[in-house]
Amino acid sequence: MIDNTSWIFKNCPFQMLDVAFKKLFPGIEYEAHFRADLEDESGEKVYGLTLFCNDGTIEIFIDCNLSINDAVETFAHELAHVGIGAEHDHDEVWAKVYDDLFDEYNRLGDEMFGSNINAPSGEEYCNTLEEYKTKKERKNEMGNEKFAKLCKAAVVRYVNERLDKTDGVQITEENVFIVWICKTLQNNKALVSTTLPDGMYYELTYNGDKDELYLDAYKKVQNLCIKPSEFDLGGAV
Repeated sequence: MIDNTSWIFKNCPFQMLDVAFKKLFPGIEYEAHFRADLEDESGEKVYGLTLFCNDGTIEIFIDCNLSINDAVETFAHELAHVGIGAEHDHDEVWAKVYDDLFDEYNRLGDEMFGSNINAPSGEEYCNTLEEYKTKKERKNEMGNEKFAKLCKAAVVRYVNERLDKTDGVQITEENVFIVWICKTLQNNKALVSTTLPDGMYYELTYNGDKDELYLDAYKKVQNLCIKPSEFDLGGAV
């Protein structure tokens, strides 16, 4: 039985996830912080971030503006990265650890609260797990591999519908390539182009909450090489 007497919130989901993580990965230490305006290495806004530092320490950062439910889901997302190490991205190994964390989290909820009539049941308490499962069923785990296939299919259809039929030219998914792709919580985004010499590229965004894909089409006008040293950046780092 988990001893939660030292917990400020007796049913704290973050501490329960920490207990679940230590059960699955004993001996792995990390620090976790809330922070506003998180960005990844490319400057993109993110809601969670894990840093594997050169001195061996591991730090997790969670956007402090998230709701508790989203913050718990993001914390589990980052803990899965901590458990499997920096060499894995959002692959099958990561997905299994993510599911295992929430399974153990749910088990702890049943163990701690399921038989206590004065506390929420494990099923009621672990509503973040149920929401996660609902999202998972609705979007069927829109991982990067599945999202990439969806993007290629959408671009193929978009392009072929607009090509001049008299030219007899049609593209396939082999003519489509992913320039950049990322996943944040239940949302995905990618930049896509094709082998056609038309200067077009496409931004595709998947809204996991609504199970909708948005496609924006752009045309490249010019490609310039600019050196940062050409500008006075005022000592910014």
